[in-house]
Amino acid sequence: MAEPAVPDFLRNQLEERERSRVVGVERRLKEGQEFKDKEQNVQEFERQFNKEQTSLKDLLKSSGLERGRTAEETDGYVTGLWDGLATMKNVLSAKLAYLPPFKVQQAQDALHDLEAQVCSCRDRLKPKRRFAFSARIGKTASTRVDAAAVCVTDEVAKKPHPKEILCGLHDLRGEVVTMRDHEVRGRDVTLSALDHCTVLLRGEPASLHVSDVTGSSVVCGPVSSSVFLSRCARCTLAVRSQQLRVHACTACDVYVRLASRAVLEASHDVGFAPFPDSLDQVLGTDPSPTADNWNLVDDFDWLVAGQPSPNWRVIPPTERREDWTAVSGTSFI
Repeated sequence: MAEPAVPDFLRNQLEERERSRVVGVERRLKEGQEFKDKEQNVQEFERQFNKEQTSLKDLLKSSGLERGRTAEETDGYVTGLWDGLATMKNVLSAKLAYLPPFKVQQAQDALHDLEAQVCSCRDRLKPKRRFAFSARIGKTASTRVDAAAVCVTDEVAKKPHPKEILCGLHDLRGEVVTMRDHEVRGRDVTLSALDHCTVLLRGEPASLHVSDVTGSSVVCGPVSSSVFLSRCARCTLAVRSQQLRVHACTACDVYVRLASRAVLEASHDVGFAPFPDSLDQVLGTDPSPTADNWNLVDDFDWLVAGQPSPNWRVIPPTERREDWTAVSGTSFI
């Protein structure tokens, strides 16, 4: 006896119910995988962050050995502290999208505490001291600061420098300065309190610190570790580096070739663009073979997942500087 035919409306209902069931199963499987992936990312973050945190704390504990260090070794040690801190921040920024808010807050609290310890250690190992430029013998002698050129005068006692500078430039207005390879290679270079200056660093510094600079342009050769840009306004920076940290800066353009993600803090209207290939010829360096992450920026003040930070932007190709001779001038040639 033949089975009775199933009405079309009932068949359609059964097929729709089966499709809904399949979609529901697939959705639950996907949600389960996403949850598993999120948990794995959280665990990976904790493993990497705790590892770097332990390494930095161990490095801080060894600061008591400073009596056996030379000045150059002390500089390298302090740079290592800053690099360790930057690595921890990069670990946090890389996994930021997967972390619950309370873990982000815990990590930021740990970073702030360690940053305070690093600053305290730096100030103890490289204490602030007052200084003035040595007797002026032409522009070059008056603008460069080196260990041999630092001295104390009654005039400077009224206006102490915010921190020691072993290699770099400080307190200049409207100057165009070139520092050669033998002056900066392997050293921690500091540029501070510059106003409407143009600076070319032809060598390869160990690190570069640019702070309290206004309306100036800085072009630098490859930096072996980190670049720190702090409290700058209306400046242009062109540099190749492993790491970049931008803190409390406004209306600055950064042309950069980076091996890691840049970190932005307390900053506004910061533009990013790729490092111009033409500057490799000006600097006399070979193009970097490493990955270029010039447009990967983590803003620690913007934690809204899926929405771009309003504090930084990609400089449109039509607005990027092309004629760098206007920046470098004849002193760069």
